[in-house]
Amino acid sequence: MVYGYVLDSATYSPITNAQITNTNTTKVATANARGIFSMYTGVNDLLFFNADGFHFKAFRYTSLLQDTLIIYLVPIAHELAAVTVTAKGYSKYQQDSMIRRQEFLTDLVRPKRKLATAEKNGQGMVVNLDYFSKLQKSKRQRYKLEDEHEKDAYINYRFSRETVEQYTGFTGDTLQQFINLYRPEYDWLRKNTSDEDVMYYIFDHVKLFYMRKENQ
Repeated sequence: MVYGYVLDSATYSPITNAQITNTNTTKVATANARGIFSMYTGVNDLLFFNADGFHFKAFRYTSLLQDTLIIYLVPIAHELAAVTVTAKGYSKYQQDSMIRRQEFLTDLVRPKRKLATAEKNGQGMVVNLDYFSKLQKSKRQRYKLEDEHEKDAYINYRFSRETVEQYTGFTGDTLQQFINLYRPEYDWLRKNTSDEDVMYYIFDHVKLFYMRKENQ
């Protein structure tokens, strides 16, 4: 049985309700009001610490450590990112989305080929019917590609590198690997629209990320 404290690295105060997960046994413990926890832990077991408002921390228990552990979690900075305020209050994603759509529609209706040509003998116009068939097919394909592009842009906006790095503390290759493995689906993000939903999604998948590394 291992006992320990989970403390705020900035204030050294106890972190109430911090969760401790043994990724080897999948057992979970919760720190009390004094930040104290206890858990059955084997040598080389990987412990995962997380709490609302703090970065995650992974910790491997070894026989060289004392029975009482002191774990410090780093608080997540709550600084507001610089924003551009507009009269209608649109987010940057919404503004970019409207610009992309406007450019797409403008480009779509711009003629690329002649629809008709005049007969040299003055008999009238010859209309290229084959053009209309190809045009409609091309339009459908371009609308489909534009929709996929817009979905990717929305996912990147909600699940950005900055957001993932803020909640996980990952950087470099580890950050990119996590994003590649656990990039959420567009439909899920549309159903879960709050920043808190994304935060808990990341929290849940960081545990899976550490467990995956253990099994490799």
